[in-house]
Amino acid sequence: MQENNNEEMQSLQRPAVPGNNNNVVEQTDEEQRGITLGQIWHMIVKHWIAVVICMLAGLAVGVVYARAIKKPEYKATRTLAVIAPKDDNTSASNNVNNSLYFARIAVGYIKYPEVEEAACKLLVNGDTDNKKGYAKLFVSETDSSVYNTVALDKLFTASLETYVSGNSTATSIFIDVTSTTSVAQLSTDVVNAIVQALQDVSNTSGSALNSLLDQTIFPGSEARVENAKDTSTSNVIIGVVGALAGIVVGAAYAIVRELADTKVGSKAELETLTGYKVIGMIPKYEAYAVESSSKKEGEEGGKVNA
Repeated sequence: MQENNNEEMQSLQRPAVPGNNNNVVEQTDEEQRGITLGQIWHMIVKHWIAVVICMLAGLAVGVVYARAIKKPEYKATRTLAVIAPKDDNTSASNNVNNSLYFARIAVGYIKYPEVEEAACKLLVNGDTDNKKGYAKLFVSETDSSVYNTVALDKLFTASLETYVSGNSTATSIFIDVTSTTSVAQLSTDVVNAIVQALQDVSNTSGSALNSLLDQTIFPGSEARVENAKDTSTSNVIIGVVGALAGIVVGAAYAIVRELADTKVGSKAELETLTGYKVIGMIPKYEAYAVESSSKKEGEEGGKVNA
């Protein structure tokens, strides 16, 4: 009898095992797996208001940047043809090779100082509408007779295009002169001045390019302001990127806040953390509600006593 009583006492003193073994194994496996996508989704949904606010804030930042900070990039292009003197005694392929040879020379010398100086003169003294502004850009501050070709050199590029259009002969090679600036008029005037200057210098007797490119440069139609295209990032794309960035920030905020929160938020969460089955919950009452209820009961009792 005494041994039985001792066994019963020991069994009463043993701590109860929370849950069954299967639950413990499942909980261990869940901890090893880490956070699931479903849990992340519920974290984000729980704080959807914060996510929406961050999205709207990102969209607002994108719109402000697109409208007030971002600079446009107007691209103007003018094409010129390089046509070598045609020799009827040679094949068409040799004529094309000759034109290609002269075109490569033109691309190599299009930024020749003599060409750029001539282009600066056209911009400052020609038929441009912004002569004073161009004078500030392309004339030396210390000497008005010296042109700032370095500034002009940075505003345009030339690329060789070995295509043949329907209106050209078999010996034509084309060069695209392109300028990209924040002002459409400037881009247009620069490409027009460069192409015209290249033709003028190459056809001028005594110039360095005359012996190389004489009567081989034929400019196409002039570039126009209305044809200059803004190649900067679209305002719509900037707004969408801002909104997406806001969503990412809002989602990150929701996840971090949930992971940092050590409070137990539900019955299921409490059972998962402890392994015990919750059989009852004590509702939470505010202190002022209890006090007002006691005061009301006291007033009612006083009236009855009276």
